[in-house]
This record gives sequence, C-alpha cells and structure tokens, in this order.
Amino acid sequence: MRTLMRKNVIYLLCLVFVCSLFVGCSAHETLPNEPIRPTIRMQNQTVDYLLGQYCWYGMEAEGVCGDPPHPAAFYTSVQARAVVGSAEGTISITFPIQPDECTLTVTRDDGTEETISLPDPYRYPSPARPGYYRYRLSAAWDQKNNVDYHFGLLIKE
Repeated sequence: MRTLMRKNVIYLLCLVFVCSLFVGCSAHETLPNEPIRPTIRMQNQTVDYLLGQYCWYGMEAEGVCGDPPHPAAFYTSVQARAVVGSAEGTISITFPIQPDECTLTVTRDDGTEETISLPDPYRYPSPARPGYYRYRLSAAWDQKNNVDYHFGLLIKE
C-alpha cells in the first residue's frame, strides 16, 4: 500500500513539474497587443525615438501595420529629437521582451548605411567622429511581429 502511495505522489509531482514548465514557456511568449517599446540610452540619457514601419499581431491572428509619414518630414522629426552625446559613449538597448532578431543600422550624413553587429547585440559604441547620425533599430518577435524604431545622435567634439 505504501509503495502505491509513493508512486502516486511521484506521478503527481512529475505532473505538477511538467505543467509548470508549460505555463512558464507559454507566459514568455505572450506578446502585448501593441508594439513593444524598448528603452534606448546614450550614456546617462534616455533616447527619444519614433516608431517607423511596423506590423504587429501580438498573439492575435490579424495584425495592424503602419508606416511613418513622408520620409523628409519623418527624418526631420527624428533629427529634432536627437540626443547630444560624446564619442566615448555607449548606446544601450533594453527590451521588456527580448526579440528573436535585432539589428541596428546607422545612416551617415552622406546617406551611406551600415548595419552594426557586435557580440553583445544590445550595447554599441557611439560614433568616433563628430556629426549627426540617424539610427534604425529593427526587431522581430515570432516572425510576424516586426518593428522599426528611429532615433538620432549628435556627437559633439
């Protein structure tokens, strides 16, 4: 009788453990109904950004997509919100829910673009030369949730 009772207790404990694993995994994948908002910092300053092109489904079957206004007006707004920093700074990015993919692209004054890729995808050195730099942070969750965040940095001498 005691052996049967121990077996039942062991089975019950295993069942509770497996159920808690499933609950924990599904809670991590729960996405909000609107695009995730990261925190972007340059040294001790919070960087203000504008939402660019996005398609967001969250956990729903139908999503919402959006595009920024005309590029010239949009990029003027991004530049007006630029944070002033120094060449010795670090750009750090924190997401409340980690994306599956994340890239940071910088556009220089001459229009050339460069995708920045480092071992730590959420910490980037600021540009070494003075000038204005426009950034696009692209992130994706579960393949169908994609968001571009745009921000500017003005590096002083």
